[in-house]
Amino acid sequence: MEISLNHTLVVVALILILADVFIAVDVPTHIAYVILAYVIGTSFDLPTAYKALVGLVSWFFLIGFHYFFFRNYITRFISQVFAKDKYRSPEEELINYEGKVVLIEEKLFIEVRGELFAVYGDAVGPGDLVQILEVDGSKAHVMKLSK
Repeated sequence: MEISLNHTLVVVALILILADVFIAVDVPTHIAYVILAYVIGTSFDLPTAYKALVGLVSWFFLIGFHYFFFRNYITRFISQVFAKDKYRSPEEELINYEGKVVLIEEKLFIEVRGELFAVYGDAVGPGDLVQILEVDGSKAHVMKLSK
């Protein structure tokens, strides 16, 4: 049995799509979609311009599938089942951290991992031990911990 170029390209594209499940970037999947669009476009016995049009339409369909289905359902399912802590933004990682409130130039801040965040939330003062509930840019919503 001889394996054609199109069969090889489809296998490579599927491997790249599977890699996207474990790598938190879309580049492998977009490369796979270009490969699949090429395979779909060249598999029809049409003039070259129509093959290019079929490939382009296929690529748009695959991109739509990726953003409306793959990222919303398949990637979330895989993240919840197999890789629960696969990716968390830096802000999400700070949630539940504890730290002391410091006063700098008449403003309250909390220092966490060497970074200062403006404090808002419970009535807190300098020296209070607090827990981060939410981070919004450079501001941290905190809850005062009992001593």
